[in-house]
Amino acid sequence: MEELFNFSSHSSDDFDDPIEMYKKGYRAGKRINGPLDYQSEIIMKYFSKHLDRRDVAIELPTGSGKTLVGLIIGEYRRRKRGEQVVFVCTNNILVDQVCTQAIKKYGIRVLKFLDCIIKVTTQKM
Repeated sequence: MEELFNFSSHSSDDFDDPIEMYKKGYRAGKRINGPLDYQSEIIMKYFSKHLDRRDVAIELPTGSGKTLVGLIIGEYRRRKRGEQVVFVCTNNILVDQVCTQAIKKYGIRVLKFLDCIIKVTTQKM
């Protein structure tokens, strides 16, 4: 199972922040050159104030670029800190959309998990 999460591509950690990481490793041949100014501001605010938090939730209006912001933050943590990252979506349609954008539009390799339902009970064991 460990090999499932072993991404060897883009494994260098020769960067100082998430924006530099994206520009160095993911720009070439992709449809976008990097995050827009306001997306960069959000990423750098996270980087300067929330880097030590284990869980991060991003709330932005529809169509404002949450996917790229979240993917860059997650990929930064994976590469620079060696952490495992889960990008959670509310439904399978969004999972497909995020995975497609990550791979084809942004050049970030991801694994897709669908239809995973975990039953949580309040009963004491």
